[in-house]
Amino acid sequence: MYSNRKRTLFAAFILALMILLSGCASGGPKGTLSLSAVSAPKGDKAEWQSQSPADGDHVEAGSEFDITWYMVNTGTTTWTTDYSMRYFAGTNLTKPGKTRYNLPAAVAPGEVGACSVDALAPWEPGTYQMFVVLGNADDENFSKVDITITVDETEE
Repeated sequence: MYSNRKRTLFAAFILALMILLSGCASGGPKGTLSLSAVSAPKGDKAEWQSQSPADGDHVEAGSEFDITWYMVNTGTTTWTTDYSMRYFAGTNLTKPGKTRYNLPAAVAPGEVGACSVDALAPWEPGTYQMFVVLGNADDENFSKVDITITVDETEE
């Protein structure tokens, strides 16, 4: 039999999962997620500009590819190479063992920065979504973005 504590923990887990899934399925504008993933100081701000591959692009099952997000620094601080993109939620498409990717160059306010991650498509065909956060050198998140890809069967 389950104790009351185990039932309470299970119920909290289910509630958290429902909140996460409802935010992911909301279909809101790019970069929205209903969880509190963002907590950085006022000077760190970003706006999604574009990404490659685009949402809905097709990749072959098991293939390696890069995902690049282009973000505008809309804040007042310069992003340094200690800032990073990190896996946050959804299907982790990053290569095993690597979930943090530092920015390759500093990005001053008003400039566009790019950050690429090494990705590996799942082996099972289907549609997959991954959420990542942009964080400062203190790991304080200040922006979140996502990508949705369609994985096709491997051609033999």
